Amino acid sequence: MSDDFKPGLEGVIAFESEIAEPDKEGSALRYRGVDIEDLVGRVSFGNVWGLLVDDEFNPGLPNAEKFPLPVHSGDVRV
Repeated sequence: MSDDFKPGLEGVIAFESEIAEPDKEGSALRYRGVDIEDLVGRVSFGNVWGLLVDDEFNPGLPNAEKFPLPVHSGDVRV
């Protein structure tokens, strides 16, 4: 048996990602290089989503255009 036993996952690369990056001590997490403590309560969900998906704080898609309902029957099943 080896004497190199390390409990848990110490020293093991569990994942590789360009989006989330934990620090080596496990006390902080960064999304695309931005500490999540700087995001919480300051940046909207849509802007964080833009950071995660598009690598910038602006949401990626514009708001959808209003779509007129073709039928107004009053019946919720239609």
